[in-house]
Amino acid sequence: SQSRQFWLLGQGAISGQGATLTMRAYTGAQFPTDFRTADVAGSAWGTLQFSRTGNGTARIQWTPTTAGFSAGSMDLVRLSTLTGRPCD
Repeated sequence: SQSRQFWLLGQGAISGQGATLTMRAYTGAQFPTDFRTADVAGSAWGTLQFSRTGNGTARIQWTPTTAGFSAGSMDLVRLSTLTGRPCD
């Protein structure tokens, strides 16, 4: 099996300390100057749940509906902050 570039784009509403995103996979486009909108093909991929777990931490869980992908999760940790902007 060869690795290849794979793009996901998600959209969903924020609710409390998290969001549930409907994810779509996109293929077909080339980098500018060869980009043509008509070459972009999108298909349903699954869902992603984003949950804030603390100041500077979060967890994502994904549930694909596309064959060849497994459900999973990952803990996230913020690596930087903006000076004078505390995380509340």
